[in-house]
Amino acid sequence: MSKRFYDRIDPGVAAEAYRRYLKGSYVSNEDAVRLLARVLAAWCIEAGEMLGYIKILGWGGG
Repeated sequence: MSKRFYDRIDPGVAAEAYRRYLKGSYVSNEDAVRLLARVLAAWCIEAGEMLGYIKILGWGGG
């Protein structure tokens, strides 16, 4: 699901946001986009579950 966000994220802005969040630590543009896309995908999944659109099952199928 995170791949759906890749083209929508500005790499420079994502990297700057992570640098500020990590207090100046270096984060490449590519890593920042990948990390932010995963966060956005997780938020969408969580929102879908909270709204009752989807149900997350455990690895055991139940």
